[in-house]
Amino acid sequence: MYRRASEIETRLNIHERYLEHTWSKNVASQSYKRPALKRRPLSLDESLRRLRAIAPAAYLEWRRVSENASKAYRGFPTHSCSVKGHMDAELFRLFILPDLNGTVLDVDCGPQPIPEYLHGYPLYMIHGIDPISTQDDHPFAFVQGVAEFLPWKDKQFDTVIVATSLDHVLLLDKALLEIRRVIKRGGYLFTWDAFIKGAKKYDPYQNEVVAVDEFHLFHFDDWFESAVKPLFEIDEIYTLPANGSNRTRFYKLRARRALGATSMTAPARC
Repeated sequence: MYRRASEIETRLNIHERYLEHTWSKNVASQSYKRPALKRRPLSLDESLRRLRAIAPAAYLEWRRVSENASKAYRGFPTHSCSVKGHMDAELFRLFILPDLNGTVLDVDCGPQPIPEYLHGYPLYMIHGIDPISTQDDHPFAFVQGVAEFLPWKDKQFDTVIVATSLDHVLLLDKALLEIRRVIKRGGYLFTWDAFIKGAKKYDPYQNEVVAVDEFHLFHFDDWFESAVKPLFEIDEIYTLPANGSNRTRFYKLRARRALGATSMTAPARC
């Protein structure tokens, strides 16, 4: 279902007021304990080695644009999307909070202490992963790693969030499969993505991959939905007002019980 941004603010502000009251009571009661999640030992270096083995040509270009993105995050400027003061970050917060439940994984959460969209959610229920950050940066549980190799066992999270980060991964198909693997039955994936009209479908397994700009190997267009549908059902979509050829969309995706055929096929290497 599509709604304009003004309607998002109207509807979700009501939910936010309710959630702030219930969360304040829950946190004050101190009746909850941090869930013990099952981990799979996997270092960042090993993850990067595996990525390079799977897509060697794209890997070198990905490392270059990833370093550019890392530099842009330093100092947490407002245009870094999950920082307080960014209007879309505030809207994304209102979009996800009514449906947040249980253990939450924030994939590529960034180096800022708490992403703006998770302010108000109990910190002991949040887990983050990112290749450019460390545990010292965050007050919640954190692992240094990549989306393509999540170091948790199957079905560990009720909710997964990927905010402005899916278009920064190297292997989109592998990242989506990993996210689907760690979500519990009936769990949700929330994404915040930028869409560029006419952007070509991404294939990291080519012999030559060239970045589309300073920070991205690829951009999304409507082909995004064909990439996620084998793994997730689309519950809700919100499209924010267009800025030229650019659009911003929030997705609420429910993990499918049975997996369909993926839209990209990776070589059988790990």
